[in-house]
Amino acid sequence: MYETLPPSLCFPLFPKFDYRMKIRIILLIFIGLCLSCSEGDRLYENLKVVIGYDEEPLVNGQNIEVDSFRIVPLETTSGSVLSRIDRLLVSDSLIFIHDNDRLLCFDYSGKFLYPIGVKGRGAGEYLRISTIFINPFLHTINIVDEVLDKVLTYRLDGTYLYMKKYPSRSFYMAHTAYLADNDKLLCNNYIYNNFNQTYSMINIETGIRQFLCRSSLHTKNTAMPTGQETVAFNNDTIKMLLPFDNKLYTCTDSSLIPIISIRMDKKILSEKRLNAETDFSIMTYFNVSEEGYFAGFKSICETRDYILLNEAGENQYFLVDKRKNAGRRYFYNDAGEQKYLPLLGICTTDGDYLVGTVPNFVLKNFVKQIPESVSGQELNKLREVGFAIQEEDNPCIFFYKLRS
Repeated sequence: MYETLPPSLCFPLFPKFDYRMKIRIILLIFIGLCLSCSEGDRLYENLKVVIGYDEEPLVNGQNIEVDSFRIVPLETTSGSVLSRIDRLLVSDSLIFIHDNDRLLCFDYSGKFLYPIGVKGRGAGEYLRISTIFINPFLHTINIVDEVLDKVLTYRLDGTYLYMKKYPSRSFYMAHTAYLADNDKLLCNNYIYNNFNQTYSMINIETGIRQFLCRSSLHTKNTAMPTGQETVAFNNDTIKMLLPFDNKLYTCTDSSLIPIISIRMDKKILSEKRLNAETDFSIMTYFNVSEEGYFAGFKSICETRDYILLNEAGENQYFLVDKRKNAGRRYFYNDAGEQKYLPLLGICTTDGDYLVGTVPNFVLKNFVKQIPESVSGQELNKLREVGFAIQEEDNPCIFFYKLRS
């Protein structure tokens, strides 16, 4: 039961001002509300809405028409054995693999060409490869070394060009880096304890780092990425993902702006609920899904006509046809019969090609489940490679050009 405050402790909306003063205050409040609403309207006035998420998902590859499909088995030699793939980039008919503290280059047929860079503490050496990025304007590949605060630049043929030193902690917690402009580097960062700046923009010339977006997430002594490839470029437009969000964003020099919203019935986590995640980990995605919330997208890949969004915490992806502003979910049918050419491990693009890779045991398990009665040039090609490859071999890279 609430008690009534004595008059001396009550705070009236307006103190004892005259009538004209009250009118002025009301007008100021009204103008402030109008300006606030106008700013919010402007923020969302160009927001596109994509439909189709809530339709029944299809099996991976079902009803997806492919104009071109290539399989590239990466050559396995004593100098090219991969332990893992931290990042895969394709440029100028070359395939670049970041594997722990090595950067390796293969040609379009999968032949191993050369390693790039030398590990060490010298001027032209790196101590750790935090991430890599390609400069398409200069046709160079770059190694970011967070430990030594420097970026090493190489020609695509592996020739070392130069090194640039940066101020301390310029690349602190950088997970992936993308060239946003000739002189700007966009970084997606790890969440680590109370460091939760999801994105930062670094001036390549000056090293000045500007944070673009802070998350409400925290961890407990664990560096946790917010996704795999969370940025896509197409026609000079940047599209970015935020954790547990159903929208795609673009960025200015100082902030993020929503440009696409995926309409869905699933609940979206509030800032208050996100702030309660003081131990953000891989389990958070599954826990959130169990509670009926959307776990977000972990990667984005974009071609001229399509956007592929891999879901976090779910064994499925959402494929958007940009011409229709509509998409469809597809799930990985790991245990059942495989009747369709699947999109396997899509993680990057090469022009209008979606590019992916999976471990060899995943590929071999898949082809075993293709019924003999199912045929087709692409599936036959996949079956042939899958049966021939050994689990200890380097993996294959898959190139898909979807029908326009």
